[in-house]
Amino acid sequence: MPTDTTSSQGVIAAYETMLLQTRRMLEAAHRQEWDTLITCQTEYVLQTEHLKKLDEAVTLTEAHRQQKADLIKRILENNLQLRDQLMTRREELGELIDTSRQQRNLSRAYGVPAGGRQASYLDSHSTNKKGLW
Repeated sequence: MPTDTTSSQGVIAAYETMLLQTRRMLEAAHRQEWDTLITCQTEYVLQTEHLKKLDEAVTLTEAHRQQKADLIKRILENNLQLRDQLMTRREELGELIDTSRQQRNLSRAYGVPAGGRQASYLDSHSTNKKGLW
């Protein structure tokens, strides 16, 4: 007789765990907790490998096949939302990189140190002898 982890219910439980993991990943991305997201994704990959082995070892009943299909649909929906969030983040990072690159190029072109400010003629000649305008 198969153990619970190799039974139909064990397979369904594994898919439910995967669904919960995709929710955790979505929440981490939403909170911009990138280290947490990476950890969750690593666990997700390991769960996927485990689930693949379970799926091969167990023949599901019709009711469990339907339940599995529903869980897969929800997992894929979460993965799609996660992908959308990551694409948005990638675009944001691209804009930050472009801005940084432009600032660096301007600094090089005009001799202004990065993050600093070059003293101008007006800075050294803009006050009268008492330090006032």
